[in-house]
Amino acid sequence: MTDTSAAAVGANEPSPPTEPPESMTRKQWENVRKLTVGASGAPTVLGLNPHKTVLHEWGEMTSKLPGAVPSEAMLLGHVMEPLLVDAYADRTGRCTNNPGSTAIQRNPEYPWLHATLDRKVIAWPTCGNWQPDGMIPFPADGNGVLECKLVGMRSVHAWKDGVPDYVMAQVQQQLLVTGYAWGSVVAMLGGSEIEWWDILRDDEWIRGTLIPQTKRFYALVQKGEPPEPTDADSDTLAALYPQHEPGKVVDLDELTTDAMILMYFKRQAEGAAKEIATRENRIKAVMGDAEIGRLPDGTEFTWRTQVSTYKAKPAEVRHSRRFGRVKKRK
Repeated sequence: MTDTSAAAVGANEPSPPTEPPESMTRKQWENVRKLTVGASGAPTVLGLNPHKTVLHEWGEMTSKLPGAVPSEAMLLGHVMEPLLVDAYADRTGRCTNNPGSTAIQRNPEYPWLHATLDRKVIAWPTCGNWQPDGMIPFPADGNGVLECKLVGMRSVHAWKDGVPDYVMAQVQQQLLVTGYAWGSVVAMLGGSEIEWWDILRDDEWIRGTLIPQTKRFYALVQKGEPPEPTDADSDTLAALYPQHEPGKVVDLDELTTDAMILMYFKRQAEGAAKEIATRENRIKAVMGDAEIGRLPDGTEFTWRTQVSTYKAKPAEVRHSRRFGRVKKRK
């Protein structure tokens, strides 16, 4: 299954020549890749990564935070990568080349960016004894990139309409750095289904979004100035500033408005919490030892006993929960 609906604007425009990939040891690669924005980091910088914030990426690149330890899912993805490459080759008839897991691609016109490719998709005359019979034609001229993804059950929903934005951004940076006009994504979805898609380079999006935003972020890294935090940065801030300095005072003159808004919403939240507890307790008092309380419109509340085994002694605690409307029983 191919998808070329994301047609590139100016996809056939000439690209600046790219530098030969740098081959290095794994340790060298881990150190060097922190110096510029990689294709895998681009989705985070652009605010598209649901698992990582811009501030956390900045912390890792400035070495104020330790780099992420590879998860079991990431390690399994590396193990499954050759199988996904083989499945892509079998289904498309296309030839791939492995540039190496520590080969960093750069482009002299965009020195703050780099990419490490899973594979390159190359034209058959340069592929040894590869036979192109039955090969699905490339969607654009020249070689392409291939990105492999192992998608767990909890993330499959993000792929229901095709390649999600955070993967699109990663591939677009790979295309910018390599100068290629197209790429493919092959993914194992939920551990049982393999699909693949073709993606054309979108130069309009690259010029209007990718280049300026990654360049601004890289400037913050160079100056050591953190980006604005978001509502998801509580843990990141705690990791950046684990200890307070006794007696140290910081003027918050520029944040007077933010402080006033914060205090307003805190008061609103305190009032809401009291109202929630009061109404909930009134319902519990009427329910007594009943498991379910039902409103005339079918809305149900439950108050069930649950046994906790995480304490020194097992404890029985009743938990309340509201359900949506249910069909009335006859």
